[in-house]
Amino acid sequence: MKHLVVKLHLSERLRILFCTHKSVS
Repeated sequence: MKHLVVKLHLSERLRILFCTHKSVS
């Protein structure tokens, strides 16, 4: 269960990073 939460959190951070990167570009 913890692993799933970590995976979700990671994907969320990745998505935010990607969005901000797209915004900057």
